[in-house]
Amino acid sequence: MEYEHTQSRPQLGALLVLAGIAALGVALWQSDAVWFATSAFLVLLGILGFALSSLTTTVSTGAVVVGFRWGWPRRDIPRAQILRAEPVRNSWLSGWGLRWIPGGSMYNVWGLDAVALTIDGARDFRIGTDDPTGLAAAIDSSAGTSASERWRRRLHRDMTTGDDRTARDSAEGERAGYDAYVPVTFERCDHIEGPFYHGTRTALDVGDELVAGHGSNYHDGRVSNNIYFAALLETAVWGAELATALAGNGERGHIYVVEPRGPFEDDPNVTNKKFPGNITESYRTRDPLRILAEVRDWEGHPPEVLQGMLDNIARLRAQGLDVIED
Repeated sequence: MEYEHTQSRPQLGALLVLAGIAALGVALWQSDAVWFATSAFLVLLGILGFALSSLTTTVSTGAVVVGFRWGWPRRDIPRAQILRAEPVRNSWLSGWGLRWIPGGSMYNVWGLDAVALTIDGARDFRIGTDDPTGLAAAIDSSAGTSASERWRRRLHRDMTTGDDRTARDSAEGERAGYDAYVPVTFERCDHIEGPFYHGTRTALDVGDELVAGHGSNYHDGRVSNNIYFAALLETAVWGAELATALAGNGERGHIYVVEPRGPFEDDPNVTNKKFPGNITESYRTRDPLRILAEVRDWEGHPPEVLQGMLDNIARLRAQGLDVIED
């Protein structure tokens, strides 16, 4: 277990139970059926309020579990499905308890603070909490891949497969920071910091330098005038997998940490295309790239995802749209 926090607010439920008991006293005194019904209703409402007056959130390696006082209602969310976890402030109209809100649902005991979860393949979910920063940090520090990195990977995957579901909500795009794009040019690239990665089918040694003027990994018979690299490991993973798949050699490919030996610019093939900015953080240079190290423990894509990308490339080639601006 990495994180556990309970927020409790039992006063309302207790007051309703006391009010029900008082109503029952009046009913017994006056032998009034209306008062009997009122007392029963208030007691039941108080028990329900007491049950929903405590919310425990547990974050473990495998899942985020959110449950009320007696373990029901409860929701288990696999960590791998959480694309983004962000502290938010609810409107007072959102209310407390189990709530349906625009775009999803919410569990909340008291107050307006919450953590909004963007979940792959499901509607959004909000967790009411008096520790929004701590909860969001615990969820975002997922073993191996943070929630923000999963969001970026999902957005990148959608862009490369032609699916725009992740980026369809402009508010989410704004929160992800993609509206803060600043063009990268040969004259202005110092603000982009590494590490940088290059994915390829070729085995190289530390200290080697990649130079332009060699055959393209993606088009037989074509010479590349630039060397391409990225500040995002996910982009290099695609580079390595596509290079080997298109070559038909069945190998895993290689990803290297590289150092550009000169100025670089945004890769125009993926910048300001389907989505604004350079969300894949892809760049190109005419100067050499020096190999600093090899990344050996990178995670590839499932076969069906890779095949979907290859099918998309084949479709573009059939339509004559696989033009590379080099």
